[in-house]
Amino acid sequence: IRGLTMEGRMTLCNMAIEAGARAGMVAVDDTTIDYVKGRPFAPKAEQWDAAVAYWRTLQ
Repeated sequence: IRGLTMEGRMTLCNMAIEAGARAGMVAVDDTTIDYVKGRPFAPKAEQWDAAVAYWRTLQ
């Protein structure tokens, strides 16, 4: 999974739903953080560091 692009990860999560799961989740890593950084609704300034620290706890 670590080798997947963000698009691949989103597809994987969508397929989990199609297979009957209630949710699909891939643990946050640098690929995820790089994807979110700079997006319109991404946390800004000091909130960014707190968000990244929390996201990294999701396993």
